Amino acid sequence: MVSLERFDHFLHDMETRGVTVLLCGVRPAFAKAMANLHFHDWLPGDRVFPEEAENFLPRSKPFAMFANS
Repeated sequence: MVSLERFDHFLHDMETRGVTVLLCGVRPAFAKAMANLHFHDWLPGDRVFPEEAENFLPRSKPFAMFANS
């Protein structure tokens, strides 16, 4: 639990600094822990990319987000 608390602080610190953090390759157990701690209440879902069978997919979506900005 301590590591998720540190992760929470990191994400909030980055948000305060105006840094967008994208979480790529999120495994089901980690996604469940994030859901249990209500990360979705403040972390937009379009910044979280679940683990997928094909390695290139989790990276292609976040890169496309920044290519258009």
